Amino acid sequence: MQLNNFEQWIEDKILERGEAYLKKGKVRNLSTSDDIHFKALVDGSDVYHVHIV
Repeated sequence: MQLNNFEQWIEDKILERGEAYLKKGKVRNLSTSDDIHFKALVDGSDVYHVHIV
């Protein structure tokens, strides 16, 4: 899985929620150290530490 095709591996419902969070500015501190591993803080019902590998 790579960032340019990760959508095919994730349920539509989850993608839609993530896109809505991004548009509302609820995704913070998005970073990567190697263009393969990503992490961010997401403000939902709680603050979530999200890691995409």
